[in-house]
Amino acid sequence: MSQLISIDMQIGMKYAGNSEILYKKMIDRFYSSYINIDMNNMDSDEFKREIHNLKTISMSIGAVNLHYIAKEIDESGCNDKLPQLIEEMVTVLNDVKKLLEQ
Repeated sequence: MSQLISIDMQIGMKYAGNSEILYKKMIDRFYSSYINIDMNNMDSDEFKREIHNLKTISMSIGAVNLHYIAKEIDESGCNDKLPQLIEEMVTVLNDVKKLLEQ
C-alpha cells in the first residue's frame, strides 16, 4: 500500500463501518465530486454550501487536516484560508487517486 500523506484510513474505515467496499465508494464519490471543482469562481452561497459539504465528507474519508481547514472557513465565514484549503485538497485528491488505483 502506498504511503498516504493526508488521509487517515482508520478514521475513514470507522465512518464506513469497517467496510472496504463502502470506503472505496466514499473515496470514489469524493474524487469525482472534487477533482474539477473551482472554489475561486463560486458565488458566495455556492461557496458556503461547498465548504460545509467538504467539512463533512472530508472527515468521513479520513482527510482530517482538510476537515479542520474547511471547518475553520465554515465557522468563520472568511475565506482567507482558501489557498491553504486548495493546497490540502490537491494533496488529498492525490492520496485518493492512489487508493482508487490499488
